[in-house]
Amino acid sequence: MSSTCSFLPCVILLYRGEHLDSLAASTFQNLRKFTFHAGELCEASGLQDIRNVLDRNVSTLKRLILGATYIDEDDPWASAFESVTIENLTHLSLFTSEIPGCVLNRITHAPNLQSLTLYGSFAEPQCASELFATTGFPHLESFEFVMEDDDEELYEHVTWHFLRKREKLRRLDLGGCPWETVQDIISTLSGLRVLAVCIDDLEQIESLVGAIPRQMVAIRLSVDVSDLDKPIVRAFRYLMQLSNSCHTR
Repeated sequence: MSSTCSFLPCVILLYRGEHLDSLAASTFQNLRKFTFHAGELCEASGLQDIRNVLDRNVSTLKRLILGATYIDEDDPWASAFESVTIENLTHLSLFTSEIPGCVLNRITHAPNLQSLTLYGSFAEPQCASELFATTGFPHLESFEFVMEDDDEELYEHVTWHFLRKREKLRRLDLGGCPWETVQDIISTLSGLRVLAVCIDDLEQIESLVGAIPRQMVAIRLSVDVSDLDKPIVRAFRYLMQLSNSCHTR
């Protein structure tokens, strides 16, 4: 595999074996994008080569997407983030059930990030709060933050301390973050063009219409309505209000 694929600019691996380098992945050179998703059967001892891939492509790798069922601070997943390549990334996506604090600390050393995606929960919520208390990442244009366990205090850190007044931000997805929390900062994100938002009351669409920037291009609206006594047909009136607002801007 190494003799035919080592020159590829982009590699995507969906791996379920014991040792990553049985695929000769560590021989890849000049990668610009590396995507790796490990299945449940993938042993941590076989993932040390992820660090080797990153180190070998330190001058070219800009986009990194990693997915794992679980990341422990002592396994090779976490050590991969000690690679100096992390500092050069412009796009980072991490999908796992639990992100250790040491990984979050290393993400703070990636000042060139234009896109950051975090899906999962946090082993040390305090480390997450510290990460989102910073106003770093001056080039950030896309931010996706979807937690498995909703933490209202952490959502407040993300919105008020991390996202507020980021005029370069163009794409935002805060998962299940309460609309009331998102609403307070939308007006400060003048560059926002794509928004994914969750509401729990159809009548909140009215406040959404009033809050979104004039140049909004797309909205993905998730509705978690617990009051089933309200006729679903009422939703169409609010959706029409949102559609008409977007067309007249």
